[in-house]
Order: sequence, then C-alpha cells, then structure tokens
Amino acid sequence: MRHPDFIDSKTDNPHQSMTTILPTPDRLWSRSAAILLALLLSVISFAAQASEDLHMVPIPLEERIKAADIIVEGEVVAQRSFWDARQELIYTAHTVRLFKIFKGEVKERQVEVITDGGTVGLAMHTVSSALQLQKGQQGMFFLSRGAPTGIVASAASIITRPYASRQGFVRYDVERGTAADPFRQYKSVQEVYQAVTSRMGQQYKTVVVNDRLDSGLKAQLKQQSTQATQAVVVTSFSPARTSAGTSAILTINGTGFGSSRGNGFVEFPNADDGGTTMVRPYASDYLSWSNNQIRLRVPSYTQTGGTAGTGQIKVTANDGTSGMSAGTLIIEFAYSNVVAEGGNTPFQPLLIDANRSGGYTIQFAPSMQNRAAAQEGFRRAVNNWVCTTNVNWIIGAATTTESSADDSRSVIRFASSAVTGQGVLARTISKYRGCVAISGTRRDTTFWLTEFDMEINSNISWQYGPGAPATNQFDFETVILHELGHAHQLGHVILPNTLMHYNIGRRTQIRDLTPPDIAGANLVLNRSLTPPACGGRSAMTPKLDGECNLASEIFTFDAAFTNAGAVEVIWTTSTEQGIARFVVQRSQDGQTWEDVGQVPASGQARDYTFTDSSPLPRRSYYRLRVVYSNNSEAFSGRVLVLNPSDLRVFRVYPNPIGLTTNANGSPGETLRIEYLVRSTSTLQLQLYDIQGRQVRDLEATVTDGTDIIEVNVSDLASGTYVLRWSEGNNSGVTKVVKLQ
Repeated sequence: MRHPDFIDSKTDNPHQSMTTILPTPDRLWSRSAAILLALLLSVISFAAQASEDLHMVPIPLEERIKAADIIVEGEVVAQRSFWDARQELIYTAHTVRLFKIFKGEVKERQVEVITDGGTVGLAMHTVSSALQLQKGQQGMFFLSRGAPTGIVASAASIITRPYASRQGFVRYDVERGTAADPFRQYKSVQEVYQAVTSRMGQQYKTVVVNDRLDSGLKAQLKQQSTQATQAVVVTSFSPARTSAGTSAILTINGTGFGSSRGNGFVEFPNADDGGTTMVRPYASDYLSWSNNQIRLRVPSYTQTGGTAGTGQIKVTANDGTSGMSAGTLIIEFAYSNVVAEGGNTPFQPLLIDANRSGGYTIQFAPSMQNRAAAQEGFRRAVNNWVCTTNVNWIIGAATTTESSADDSRSVIRFASSAVTGQGVLARTISKYRGCVAISGTRRDTTFWLTEFDMEINSNISWQYGPGAPATNQFDFETVILHELGHAHQLGHVILPNTLMHYNIGRRTQIRDLTPPDIAGANLVLNRSLTPPACGGRSAMTPKLDGECNLASEIFTFDAAFTNAGAVEVIWTTSTEQGIARFVVQRSQDGQTWEDVGQVPASGQARDYTFTDSSPLPRRSYYRLRVVYSNNSEAFSGRVLVLNPSDLRVFRVYPNPIGLTTNANGSPGETLRIEYLVRSTSTLQLQLYDIQGRQVRDLEATVTDGTDIIEVNVSDLASGTYVLRWSEGNNSGVTKVVKLQ
C-alpha cells in the first residue's frame, strides 16, 4: 500500500495516477508534521499488537527443537573475530560456557558458536539479520553442528552455528530473571525451561550451577522489597522526538538517579526486535549523571547489541532500583554506527566514491540474472533511493561471481535459507575499512563503507511487482527498499509505516520512502560529502542524473547482442492503459540519447522485441521512452550493452606519445590504455625500456564502466618501450614510442 501523501490523485493522466510523485524538500517537510502525527498514532496502536515478522519468518519452537543438533544454556565468556581461509568473509567465534544441556551429546563444558560478521583490526563486516552476541550474555542456544565453508574447525571444541540465525538464541535478562527471543517474551527463565522440556518430553542435564542467574533472581527479589521506599522516578525527558546514532543528546529528569552513575544505566527498547528486549549505551555515550538529571547520546550501537528504538525509557540506579518513563520517546531514524576491535566508542561510517564514478556499482550475480522480474523490482527500489536522496548507486553489468566475498564489488544474489539463515527474508552485508589520523596527542578514527552485498532468500514466496502481493507472499520491492536502507547506513526503528521499521509481514507493501527515512538518509549523505580524514578515499558525489521518471507499466526490460551482430531489445508490459507507443532509445554515454525505432502499443500486457541492426561499437545504453495518448512521457530503466567484438581487446593511445598537446601547448605525456570487460577484473601492466629494464609495474582494476587507464610518463626519456600486459588467461606485448 502506497502512502497517500505520495500519490497525485488529481491528474487525469492514467500513467501519472500510477506513478510516485517525488515531492520537493519544501513540499515534503511542510507536510511532515501531519505524517509524523499519523506515525505516532500508529506507534501507540502498535504497542498493543504482537509482531508477526522482523524481516524473518517465525520459526516455531517445535521446529527449532527438532532441527537443532544441540540445545544448551550458557554464557558467552570469550569472543574473537577472524577471516576465513580465503580472506573473503569475517566471522566471530564465541566461546560459550555451558550450564545446562537440553539436547545433544556434549561431553565438553563449552562450545564454540560461529556468527556472521565481526571486526579484525580496522576491517569490519556487519550482517543485517545476523545474531549478535556480547561477552557476558546468557541464554538458551539452539545450535547446528559444523563450521561455515572456509573455516577450519578446531579439534579442541565443538564448532556450531545458531539455527535460524537470531531465532537460535533466547536471551536472558539475568538481573530480572526474564527471557526473550525475537518473537516471544518469557516472564521467567523457568518458563523457557518448561516450554522446551515439555515439548521434548525429557528434562535437562545440569553441567554446572548457574550462580550468576541464581544471584540475579535473589537480587531481583530484594530489589522489589526496597523499590517502594527507594524508587527511581523519571518525571520528564527532552526532546520527545530524536534520532539514534547521530550524537543527538537526550536529557532525562527525575529523582533517585544517584549522585553518580556507578553501575547505573539507561535502557531503550531494542529496535531490532521491536522492544522485546532492552539495550544499554556504551559508557562513552553518557555525558553527565546526577541525582536529578542524566544527559546521554542516543545510541544505535550498544554494549548489549541492538539499536535504541521508540518506547519508554528505563533508568536503573547504582543500587539496582529502577524506574520507567511515563511518556514514549520517538526515535525517527537510526544512523548505523560501528565500533573498532576492542573499542567502546561508536563511530558514524561514511559513504565514499568506491567505483571512481562517485559512489558504488551494483552487480547482479548469476542467480539474479535468470530472474528478470526480480531485476526490475530491484531497479525500481534503487531508483527510488537515488531519486529521493541522491545516493550515488548505479547498476552495472552482471557478474559471474556467485558469492558475497570482500572483493570491492557490491553483488546481489539469491541464496538458500541455509546461507541466509532459516526464516530470514534477505540480508545486507556491509563491509568497512578504517584508519586512524594522528595529530599530536589526538587520534581520530574514521570508518567508511567499501562495498555492500545482498543475499535474498530463494525459499521465500515473493511478489516481484508491480502488482500487489498475495496472501502468503512477501513484497519483493518493499524488502529490497528496506535492505538498501541498511546499505545507506540506516538501522532499524520501531515506527510502523516507515521503511526502516523492524517488522515486515506478509502482504506488507511500502514502496515509497517516508519523511523519517529521508531525513536519516540525507544526514548520512551530507556527512559523506566530506572525504575520510585518512585512508586516501574520495567522498561520495551526489547522483543528480537518476532515472526518476520511470514507467510503472514496464515489467521487464533488457537488451543484448545477437550472434548476427545486432542488438535485440526485449520488454514486457504489465498493463498498457493510456500508452500510445514505445520509442527505443540508444546512447553512447548514458547521457545523450537518440531514437532508433518505435513500436506501437497493443493496448494489453504482452512481450515486445525490437532489433537494432546498426549498434554502436564498444559500450552503449538502451532504454524505452514510453509515450502516452495525452503526449506525456516516461522511461524504462536503462541497460548497458557491450559489443562482444570489443571485449578484451587491448588498445594503447596515443602511440607515439607526444603527438598530441596539452591546453598550454606542451606535448601530452599521458599514455591511455583501453580494455573492455563484462565484469570487474585486474589488469597487470609492466613497461620496459629498450635495454629490458622495468620502468613501470602497475595493477589496475577494470570494470564494465571503467575501461580507460591513464599512465603518466612525463619522467621517462624519449625512446622505444615494451608494454607487457595480462588479465586472467589473456596477455600480450605492445611496442610504445615516446617522442621528444
């Protein structure tokens, strides 16, 4: 269901009645108060509802019990992150000390639990749906034996993975004696025991007494007896509406907080599970603490895992007494933060110019290439973000890579639930690098996003659009818009009817960004217009030429060379109400377009084919200009086509060097190399003088969008040189001459 604020219902153009109208900032924010009021009302009504899906399909407890090889109660006592054997992905190994065994033969007193993502030095991977564990956390683990591919298991410990990702852990609140998983809250840990043992028909085995849990229960009883006479009272807080992870400061007023923080803490509802659990900020987020007032930053990265979300705030004093605010804090958006290895200070990562074209190039893996409707749904989602926030994303040529490796490529692929996690709809893997700039005694740490990959669960029943999802379907475009929000560095919120709301259920359809989503994205992009203080990376350049006037009637669109040397353009429509004709357009650079032919509309949904018998050399782009009966126009997305006769052909110019001149009249001293490929590859270059001495040794990355390498030879003497090159299984030698 589209938000009514983004529909122009007054036009008599049948095309425009189906198209999202992108408001100007003034128009958008002049109405944002009304929209946010509606969102606030939805928050109030939502509080009484049970969540259906947290970007996951609920896995019943019975299924988790049956599928898990091992079910244990334990505590995370140690953690270490590491690269896999190929240096492609980062994982984290958690050493879990066992207290009770509910299922499985476990002779050891501990197991290793491997989760996706982690931090090694200044390299970091985060996975949007992965289970996050913190040292000291206790709970019940539903585990599958075995290590992920590329990880060598240690003989000293049992290596396991959580079954169903985040649903494979029931987290204990040791101080209060309660427990929760992503879809259920338990009033007591004993209730968890009963739920599992009653379904298994057997009791658990105690490995060692859980003293910390027992002590927490006793302390809770003692606290309840003193709470009435020595209570924490939260009287007010400001502001009432804020954001997380942006350094926004929250002031909490009341009594009984204590003269200093000590072991006291503030808790927020966890936006990653809709408030089923609570999260605590890092110590570095507290600015001041007195008996009557607390000032702190609202966190998106917390010491207990998770993001601060909308809801009531809880304050716990050093003596263990606590109090909850009467009012609800609204957190409109969250800027995803990261923390360095071994650190406790969150940082705001930047978007950068990763592709030398101002941003990031997205590539479809083979598993995505045979799903035309999925590609078009993904393109619509990308265009929505680009046209609304100017984030610099482009969809490049397809890749042969079917993995999410750390390889400077943003790859989109389908994967089974064994990869994504059982019940997970889709997940975004954000990969970061960092550096430390030192100035005197000051150390400034900066992180930036190098790439993002996305894995979409192939076991889910998807509606790719543009039609609405059926009863048991998930809306593909809605989920992809949400996952792209994670790539934009936005975290979850508890704010129904917004794109980054933690909960997407079957048939839920949100295909437009809402004001909170846009505000968060704009803040991230504005920060990213300044390059990292170190690391030598360039800032992102806003993309102002996005394909924003898209025809929603185009269901699929593609173009490719035939064996006869022509380009065949094919498309499918979902409806043709009010369409007069389709004009096929072509461009050498993706900016200046020419008409190459037209096809009349049939008036009903069907497949079309058009052949361009005189295609352009090397690289070209194709799109449709859709003309309506009232002479209005819209466009399809564009596709890149590479002439196969130009692929992997090595060209050098100018040769001789020095025939051309610069603007000041001096001889040109830049050697340009052209090498066209379908997907990202590495070109090795070695330049030798006539005596066989190597004077250059270069490695360049070439892609479908970047095929020109410039080499400055101003320091070389005139004469004859030999240029050797290699790329994959291809190689060659070219003679190069430099004039005086």
